[in-house]
Amino acid sequence: MKKLWMLFFICFAVMLVGCNKNEPPKQAFEEYINLWNDKKFANMYVHLSDHAKKTISKKEFTEKYQKIYEGIGAKNLKVKTKGENTKDKERFLFEVKMDTDGGTVSFIHEVKLVKEKESWKIDWTPDFIFPGMKKDYKVRMQIEQGKRGEIYDRNGKGLATNGKASEVGIIPEKLGETAAQTKEIVAQLLDMSTEEVEQKLTAKWIKPDSFVPIGILKEGTRQNDYIELEGVSSRPINIRTYPLGEAAAHLTGYIGKVNAEELKSLQKKGYQADDLVGKTGLEKVLENKLRGEKGGRVFMEDENGKEIKNVAKKEAKEGENVTLTIDAAIQEKIFNEMKNEAGSSAAVNPKTGETIALVSSPAYNPNILVRGASKAQREAWNNDSKLPMMNRFTKAFVPGSVFKTITGAIGLETKTLNPKEEFKIQGLKWTKDSSWGNYYVTRVNEGNIPSPHLLKEAKVAGNWKENVLSKKNQEIVKSALIKVINDPDGAGRIAKVDGVTLAGKTGTAELKESKEADGKELGWFAAFDANAPDMIVTMMIEDVKGRGGSNVPGEKVKHVFQK
Repeated sequence: MKKLWMLFFICFAVMLVGCNKNEPPKQAFEEYINLWNDKKFANMYVHLSDHAKKTISKKEFTEKYQKIYEGIGAKNLKVKTKGENTKDKERFLFEVKMDTDGGTVSFIHEVKLVKEKESWKIDWTPDFIFPGMKKDYKVRMQIEQGKRGEIYDRNGKGLATNGKASEVGIIPEKLGETAAQTKEIVAQLLDMSTEEVEQKLTAKWIKPDSFVPIGILKEGTRQNDYIELEGVSSRPINIRTYPLGEAAAHLTGYIGKVNAEELKSLQKKGYQADDLVGKTGLEKVLENKLRGEKGGRVFMEDENGKEIKNVAKKEAKEGENVTLTIDAAIQEKIFNEMKNEAGSSAAVNPKTGETIALVSSPAYNPNILVRGASKAQREAWNNDSKLPMMNRFTKAFVPGSVFKTITGAIGLETKTLNPKEEFKIQGLKWTKDSSWGNYYVTRVNEGNIPSPHLLKEAKVAGNWKENVLSKKNQEIVKSALIKVINDPDGAGRIAKVDGVTLAGKTGTAELKESKEADGKELGWFAAFDANAPDMIVTMMIEDVKGRGGSNVPGEKVKHVFQK
């Protein structure tokens, strides 16, 4: 019985071998195609004919495919048969499709299979990679970056634009005997450490004659300070520029290279390592609008570096330009008033809802960041007690007395507040006088609250809230707010401007953990021109205790309205 079972297995094995001997050529080629689709290049080589193997080694074959496909960013590879040659059953047509950084590649080619011993093999040639490809040809990838859209203020002034800068680099073989000294000078001029320069010169890709990028010239630096050094050169590059610098830093934000964490979510949108992306501010919020789409082309060169033919081409697409409702002149004016203070300010057109200025102070210089801030500079920003990297106009702060404008307006509308009645509050007197506030926007917009917006082309469908304040109560509030600034005893008299009838409200908010604790104070001030109410300015300044309270922002708001 045991011998019978052994005989059965021997016969079964012989049958399997027989099946393999009779394997049709198409099946052999489909096995090869499956490996190709999975990019298992080393396994593909096993299926090559002896003749093909004489022309290329397994290592060369594997590396050739890997380097070409990686170099052109090949993805979504799909290879399939397109039928056999009716005259020759050993020849087949196949189709190759793939997406690359230079566009879509699609071609149909013919393959010949040859029978060697008991198997069908692929008579491979270099033009299986791309039609027209020869053994010593190279495949090149040329990337064209789509220009990023620019950001403008309401008058066409640039807030985030595309400019040029000089990138400084070192050519190792030309450094000469003064190499150490040159590196020190370059490090000093680029605000880097010598160790950072040395590190950049140790990259694996570097050859003796390579131009090794070290850093971007700082604004205002003379190019001759660099290119006169032996072994140092420079080249022009595209760079993002922020004409208002610190004044609009938190509004515009800045761009930078995609980091590993960001790439996890952005890769599916086509981003690659080292691509530029909006990091903060409007650069981040409007990334999808501003971002340019990369283009490029894949082409072949012969052994002499002569271009032979294009394999694929994709046109780059420019990002959209964006125009804001912001007025750059007012943005700068408010920031300059707040300089060296910690606080925020907003200016809004109460009739249209257009945002005229959004300021956070102190701030960083985005131009330094896009050119490469030094470690020392980043530490200085991060260690500054006034937190220049923090965007204050996106944060919530205790409003203090300026909130009385809302509660007062509600009281008037619901008739739970009589403007002629005097309230006694343990030692304090609260009446409809210079200490009383208003519901600012509703007063200058027929009692309505417009829909706030920042983009000039935004389609705003009417007011956000209608008839919040009656005309009668608007006049009551307006009269009170004019007194706040123009009455000799008004709490906001520091903001009085000759020739301008300002209306406004002061506010002080105390921040402390307990009643007994010694807390800090926030100073608030809001104002508008009662006779030409096309802009309301609200400003908050931190830590005003012992410095005049709300008078600190009050004086600054006054200067904003002065001609």
